[in-house]
Amino acid sequence: MKIILTEDQYEQLTEMIKLDIKVGDTIMGGKFKNKKVVVKTIGKNDKGDITINGKPLLRFRIIKENMKKTMILDEKDLTRIVKQTINENFKEISWEDIWFKLRRLSQSFHFPSDPEYSFGGLDFMVSEDGESLDLIDFYKDPYVWRNEYDEGVEVLKKYSIKIKNFVDEFNLKYDYPFTLMFKMDSKYNMKFYTED
Repeated sequence: MKIILTEDQYEQLTEMIKLDIKVGDTIMGGKFKNKKVVVKTIGKNDKGDITINGKPLLRFRIIKENMKKTMILDEKDLTRIVKQTINENFKEISWEDIWFKLRRLSQSFHFPSDPEYSFGGLDFMVSEDGESLDLIDFYKDPYVWRNEYDEGVEVLKKYSIKIKNFVDEFNLKYDYPFTLMFKMDSKYNMKFYTED
């Protein structure tokens, strides 16, 4: 009995072997397939078998992707990876939580029901982007604190130092995936913000 195939049927019956190997890759060869061999040529022999560097494909073992890279991690690397993972999962800052914990460090903190956060007479508001607590403009004027400009500046500087000390204590006591920061610039803008 004779079987006649059309060209389309013949193409469906032909086999194709796809290998995830290219020139320059490293595979395992040798008697026990445990020696690294760099692929220089890929071809076919007289029988139609696939060859690598002139030897049949079955004399080699492909290295799995997860076996290619071996990493040795020390404690510092693990800490960095854990912090990075926590930061990726940490979506938004809870200023209420931070403020509550700062308040526990000092009796000067008040926790009002409105969106202001007070510290010993200074009031802060959450910024529009939610990434910082900024001093309300009224309190940036040294004349609000004293009749003499220089004396008012001294009061603001003392506040700044006092708050900075509480922020440092906060960072030592609480293990957040960020560092709470505080700064006052030359125009007496004070702000709480975070850094990774």
